[in-house]
Amino acid sequence: MCDTYLEITSTNTPKTATASAGITTVIHGYGSNLCFSFTGTEMTPRESNVVQVKLKGKFPCGPAVCAQALLNVRDTVTINTQQTGSYYLKFFNGNFLVKTDPVIVN
Repeated sequence: MCDTYLEITSTNTPKTATASAGITTVIHGYGSNLCFSFTGTEMTPRESNVVQVKLKGKFPCGPAVCAQALLNVRDTVTINTQQTGSYYLKFFNGNFLVKTDPVIVN
């Protein structure tokens, strides 16, 4: 199986959070057929208070016969915050920025 990224369709991130609780976001996505599998959410700090988020998956490396149905994914993740201020969650489909959710952490 080869590593791949799944498509993010929507996110549900609060506009505010507390430093002690962190930022919890719900991410919805899909794989285009049932050969895809979901392996987790990749969260990569990019700079001060900016986190890049991608849905990770697996897909057969060679030719495969795949059931033609969507693999639906829903994941809830929490980003630990150490400081107050503005945070930016940048959600990507591969290398393409889908959306940015700003969060004020008190």
